[in-house]
Amino acid sequence: MFTSSRYHDSVAMMGTKGLSYVYRLIAEQGDILEMKEGICFVNGKNVDTNKNLMQNYIAGHEIYKHLTKIEELEAKGYLRVLSDTLLEVFLTTKEAAVMREKGVKTDKVVYKSKEGIMGEFKWMKKDSAWTIDNFGPLKIPKDCFFVLGDNRHNALDSRFVGFIKKENYKGSVLGIN
Repeated sequence: MFTSSRYHDSVAMMGTKGLSYVYRLIAEQGDILEMKEGICFVNGKNVDTNKNLMQNYIAGHEIYKHLTKIEELEAKGYLRVLSDTLLEVFLTTKEAAVMREKGVKTDKVVYKSKEGIMGEFKWMKKDSAWTIDNFGPLKIPKDCFFVLGDNRHNALDSRFVGFIKKENYKGSVLGIN
């Protein structure tokens, strides 16, 4: 958990001083972080293994017959019609696997170019092709942390707010009821 300050590395946090956020602690000072095709690596190790992350997927309309709570998904913006044949849907890793077992083709959306969603880090080069799914390697500075949301395409985490300074880090959540 961390609290926002007016000194974050991103314009995304302007005016949010004192708000609390809960995200997964991914890396700390000295760690080398890299995101490749939407998979996070810290010091060369895949840290996303066995996590039930939520991401965007492209699927055909046949997915409708396998989805529950369609109205809730639409209300949250987690289900969007892209064309007569394709949808974009937020699914967890496990839900996507279940859909594939049922024969529904799901392709994870990976932002690869500047046209994709980009964070606004002060250390990012303006001509950089870094996106929320492809960046690094970068070394986490002294007295800083890097956090990621489990809803990878819908989280105001370190990809947008920058490094979390030690004084703003309030602790780790051990469980949520």
